[in-house]
Amino acid sequence: MDSQSEGEKIIRAMSRTDFHRKIIRGVCRTAAFGHLVSAGAEDLTPAEKAQVRDALAAAGLPRSCMESDPDLSLIAFAIAGRSVTLN
Repeated sequence: MDSQSEGEKIIRAMSRTDFHRKIIRGVCRTAAFGHLVSAGAEDLTPAEKAQVRDALAAAGLPRSCMESDPDLSLIAFAIAGRSVTLN
C-alpha cells in the first residue's frame, strides 16, 4: 500500500522547473506557509489555511487533496523535504 497522499504525489511528480516556479517562488513565499511548516495545520487560523490552500490551488494542486488539516500538513512537509534536497 502506498502511504503518500494525493497532494504529496503531485508535489513529488512536478518537474524541477515547475516546482521551483510554482511552489518555491509562489507558495513558499507566504507567511501562512511558513507558519504551516513550523507549527502544523492545526495551529493555523482559518484565514491562514485559506491563504495556503489558495496558493496551492494556484500552483496546480486540486482542492480535493488538501481538505483536511493532516493532508495540508503532509503537503507542507513534502514541499519542505523536496526543497531541502533541491530537486
